Amino acid sequence: MQPLRARLLELEREMVESRTELVSAQRTIAQLSARVYELQALVERWREAVNDPEATLRKVRVIVSRSYRPPP
Repeated sequence: MQPLRARLLELEREMVESRTELVSAQRTIAQLSARVYELQALVERWREAVNDPEATLRKVRVIVSRSYRPPP
């Protein structure tokens, strides 16, 4: 029985480690999802500015300069 108990303890430790990794991965996924959402909104604003029939280089530059933030 002792080998089975030892293995059970190993599995329990592995389970705890896996849960910790899962929480970390979920945080990372949430951060990446938020970043994708921000970038989609940015692309949409720039696309609208560029595709506007009355777009000028100056107008587009203003929109880009107001909305662009360097990546963290």
